Amino acid sequence: MQPLVPLLFFVASSAASPSALLSQVALHLYAVPASSPLLLLTAFSIVTVHHIEDAFIGLSCLAIAATLGSFLATAGRNIPFRWPLIALTSCTSLAGLCCLLSAALATDKYPVLSNLAPLCGVVLTVFTACLLPFVLPRLVSQARELESASLTAGRNETRFLAATQSTSDAFFLMESVRSPQGHIQDFVFTYLNPNAEKILEKPGREVIGARLTQILPMDPQGRLFEQYRQVVRTGKPLIHEFPLIQANPDGAWMRHHVAKLDDGLAVTASDITERKRAERNVLQSSHHDLLTGLPNRPLLEDRLQQAIIRADRYKNKVAVYLVNLDSFKQINERLGRELGDQVLLAIATRLRNAVRATDSVIRLGGDEFVVLMPDMKLEIDVRRAAATLVATLREPLTIEGEPGRKSDLQTVRLSSSLGVTIYPDSGADGDELLKNAEIAMYRAKSGGSNQYVLFSPDIKIEAALDPAPAPDSDPQTPETHHSAD
Repeated sequence: MQPLVPLLFFVASSAASPSALLSQVALHLYAVPASSPLLLLTAFSIVTVHHIEDAFIGLSCLAIAATLGSFLATAGRNIPFRWPLIALTSCTSLAGLCCLLSAALATDKYPVLSNLAPLCGVVLTVFTACLLPFVLPRLVSQARELESASLTAGRNETRFLAATQSTSDAFFLMESVRSPQGHIQDFVFTYLNPNAEKILEKPGREVIGARLTQILPMDPQGRLFEQYRQVVRTGKPLIHEFPLIQANPDGAWMRHHVAKLDDGLAVTASDITERKRAERNVLQSSHHDLLTGLPNRPLLEDRLQQAIIRADRYKNKVAVYLVNLDSFKQINERLGRELGDQVLLAIATRLRNAVRATDSVIRLGGDEFVVLMPDMKLEIDVRRAAATLVATLREPLTIEGEPGRKSDLQTVRLSSSLGVTIYPDSGADGDELLKNAEIAMYRAKSGGSNQYVLFSPDIKIEAALDPAPAPDSDPQTPETHHSAD
């Protein structure tokens, strides 16, 4: 009766597995004296099968636990049932360890451990079975959501590729290339659309997988490359406009929109050449005379201010020449507006050719021009330049009535009056220089044609006592001569 007591204990501890029960019976038979060899062989076979079963069950449990652990590591903290799943993973792994321990200690050398391990395995198995109704439906739901998300991602990728293939912009995807310390050293192309291939003048198979610095002449220590790094670090998009050829800002222009994408960049490049040309045309029309193309008054004020700043820095002078064409109103009325415009164009060309490349010729409107000469040294230089301008404008002009008809060629003789001011002698700022140049110009006009007057304080006093005549009050009549065929 005494040998049956441990057998009953073994039966109770192994009730969850029939093979475990048979194994415990077989282990008990080992302890019964005078057992037959056949009975001992049968008992040994049962024990061996049970050990193998425990080993396979343990390995299976550990494999399931490893799969659940991998899922947890991939999903991170984004799943709503994280803790129940952690508990299920832990119980499954412990149950597997208990089964392996039971198989390893299936001898009478460690009776307590060999009996405790199956019991723990049973308890953990029961606890795992209790967790399954809570975790398994959520796992199935999560799997369905992942499948749906995968299908949605696939559809979105298809739409994305279709959009990038059909857009007129160039589009690139690039991944960061990092050093062992985590610093961004370069970017590698992972995708580009057909328009990007046209801009790079390379097929996609040569670009994908290549580094940015290999495809484009970009310095990793340069400003633009550092801006790319900042986009990846901060996530703040970058919008950058630049000419394709830095030395030719009037040529083709590109616009880059750079956004962060994972650990890389999504770059959209647009051709904005036409927009830049339109902007330049608007700027040109707002700062230049539409007829002659010369700068107008707003641009004169800016250039005059810059010339004064430069004169203060280098201790030079600035000369301002206010040019008025005598009796141009009569020329316009006599020859017509179209021929009058040709006269103004010819005068603008003459003035540009008579000055230095650093000087400026500005049309104020009507028959008035301003010549701005910075970096003048001596007053005698200012006077010589004034005399040159008067002589240049005195030369006769030949203009065409209708293109190709020599009989319509006309010669026009003009005269001019110039008022001259010098910074800082004649004024402390641009407004004062122009105002005093106008006083000097009226003084020149009142004294006759084809002369200049350099402003002085005495002229200002005289102008206050004797108001200036109107610009077109000169009674002289311009001479016009018709050329013979």
